Amino acid sequence: MKNCFADLIPIMDDIITKSINFVNKYFVLLKCDKLIITTMFSLTTKSTYGMAAVLELAKHYGHGLLQIKDMTERKSLPQGYLEQLMNRLVKAGIVTAVRGKKGGYALAQDPGELTLLNVLEALEGPVKITRKGSHETAIEDVLLEIEENVRKALTIPLTEILARQADTATTGMFYI
Repeated sequence: MKNCFADLIPIMDDIITKSINFVNKYFVLLKCDKLIITTMFSLTTKSTYGMAAVLELAKHYGHGLLQIKDMTERKSLPQGYLEQLMNRLVKAGIVTAVRGKKGGYALAQDPGELTLLNVLEALEGPVKITRKGSHETAIEDVLLEIEENVRKALTIPLTEILARQADTATTGMFYI
């Protein structure tokens, strides 16, 4: 049984690492102001399952509809939960659905125009940094800049994610 997260781990690791490096750049400033900020960026199963399904649709783009049972089999996803996620993606305009025996799902837009941010916000809502503690202007400015950089890092087209997955698959990973 293939882990549906395996393809996303290197990509999300890179994005999270860039965001953490940016946060670390400002940590000394925040520490000097004696403000402790705890920021946790984690992906829920909603996001990871939804992204896995959308990437399957991106791979299949231009080749007709993809049935949910095919996505669940390819990525080992729970069908009932995936149906709920697909409904969210349909409502957000990321995915189109056709009912019936020959029905299925397809991306509503070209995968080069859809971004990881589009998918995450459709599934989870706006990407925001929680602002707790001080309401000092300098701190708020830093937090806003961090939020903007996280959003920028997530504005990666689905086609680029697919290309990175292909690169990862061709270079191979060896564990000792």
